Amino acid sequence: MSSGRPLPSWLGITTGPAPGDSAAATLDGHACRTTPALLRHLASALRLPAYFGGNWDALTDSLRDITSNPHDVSGSSRDVTAAGPRPGAVAVAVRHAEHLLGDEPPDQLATLLAVVADAAGTSEPPALTLTLHTDPAHRDSLRHRIDAALALQQR
Repeated sequence: MSSGRPLPSWLGITTGPAPGDSAAATLDGHACRTTPALLRHLASALRLPAYFGGNWDALTDSLRDITSNPHDVSGSSRDVTAAGPRPGAVAVAVRHAEHLLGDEPPDQLATLLAVVADAAGTSEPPALTLTLHTDPAHRDSLRHRIDAALALQQR
């Protein structure tokens, strides 16, 4: 069961299929069980620059850059923004999201959500969205983890 509290507009949990060939940057939660692995896969999926620092501060800076300017450093349009919720928006999807940061303490998931919230901004629709795809058997436990991480953010 979920807490009944609505999720932020930039965050979704679904048991529907993850995008296959959409413009969303798609990750596999199985491969993103640790923070370093998640940051590597995000850097690849979002085509972050080679100088990406591989830490939360660097991800914050990179997401701010790509959500405020939908062009990469070479000036060409970023494919991952083409079908986002608004022009220039970035969509990230995670398959098997029940495994996302599963080998990390809960504060790491809270940090990820804080970084995404910062990049999403306060306007509607958000500049970045994160959609977590799971199967029905894991939906409630994933929602519980997300609710706990969001509560950690508010402390």
